[in-house]
Amino acid sequence: HHTPADLGMKATKGKGIALQPSVKPTYPQDALVQALAAEDMDTVRALLTSHPALKDSALPTDKHDTCLTLCARVGSVNMTRCMLALHANINQAKADGATPLFVAACYGHEPVVEALVEHKADVNQGNLLRDTLHQVVMATGVVLKNVA
Repeated sequence: HHTPADLGMKATKGKGIALQPSVKPTYPQDALVQALAAEDMDTVRALLTSHPALKDSALPTDKHDTCLTLCARVGSVNMTRCMLALHANINQAKADGATPLFVAACYGHEPVVEALVEHKADVNQGNLLRDTLHQVVMATGVVLKNVA
């Protein structure tokens, strides 16, 4: 069995998000990360209306998250649902191949896992290390409900 550390993830319930060097949000990407972290849905909507390409691209976080993988990592069900309502790609992987569902499971955020599964996230997609969601579930004890 793999542990979250084996899978390249640190299991945590915290909401710590490390921005890459940038003191003030001078770029829309930085502002978007800060708005997501603050669960500021109005600012997120406004930024993504002005910059729609940011919805599924890598953001300046320590893990090079997409909007949805960042929401999954911090365990924000509200922001996850907001991003799904804004039509973010539910299966868009980060550079390491980890999808929002994979990330939420690695961090033990069952409510986010449930929201993503409800919206038909691909439960068969793993990461680039060929770790599967099943291995993550076994390592973290996350319960997958409503998975066929």
